[in-house]
Amino acid sequence: MGNFEMAVLLLDHAAFVNAPSPDGYTALMMASEADDTNLVSLLHSRGAKVNASLPGTLTTALHIAARKGNVETVQELCRAGADYKARAGKDSFKRTPAEEADHACPDKDKRKAVREYFNIINNNEWAKRRLQIMSAEQSVGYAPWGQNQQPGGYLINQARTAPDPYQPAPPPYSKAPPAWG
Repeated sequence: MGNFEMAVLLLDHAAFVNAPSPDGYTALMMASEADDTNLVSLLHSRGAKVNASLPGTLTTALHIAARKGNVETVQELCRAGADYKARAGKDSFKRTPAEEADHACPDKDKRKAVREYFNIINNNEWAKRRLQIMSAEQSVGYAPWGQNQQPGGYLINQARTAPDPYQPAPPPYSKAPPAWG
């Protein structure tokens, strides 16, 4: 029976997925160390905390996977919500997972693949933030092209937050600003 089958058996019989070893390693960290992406996926699906860190060092499973140069495990952990900007403790020179790959991964090709993936994530993060800003600008307020307007020049209030029960309700419409002239 392999690691994956044993993990399924243990998890099916109520094993604690986030229980640390005497050294502080969680099962997710050990799966990252073993380059077992399928086991990482299984553990996450069963509730493993992807941002759990080793006491004292703050090293996470993502740091370990980056150090090993396993880009598939790095991708799986990032999809699961691992903090790719987390800095390990002073024992690891306060490195992010990308910096950990640069300094500790012995295989040049794996190190490059992991670094490229982190660069893509950083670029996508910037693009996601820009899209969020643009959608927020469009969802509430005046749109010069009339997307959010009702006939008669009134803007539709599209705030997505729940109303505060202690504040008076705002009017459903507000007068549009004057047209450019």
